[in-house]
Amino acid sequence: NQDEVYLRSLADTLFLLEDYDGAYSNYKTLAAEIKGKSNRLYSNVIEMQNLCTMMREILAGKTTVSKSASRHI
Repeated sequence: NQDEVYLRSLADTLFLLEDYDGAYSNYKTLAAEIKGKSNRLYSNVIEMQNLCTMMREILAGKTTVSKSASRHI
C-alpha cells in the first residue's frame, strides 16, 4: 500500500533527524494499519517504536547507556 510506504519513509526520516517523538507517532500509526497483514513488517515497526522510546529516554537522562553499548549508538 502506498500510504504504508509513505508513513514508513516519513517515520524513518524523522528518526534519522532525531525527532523521536514524531517518528514514534508515525510508527504507531503504521503499526495499527499493518497489524495482521505482514508479521515481518509489523515486527520491524514495533522494533523501531522501541528504539524511539529508548532514544527519548536516553536524551531525557532517564536511562543510562553502558560504555560498551554507547559505541553502537
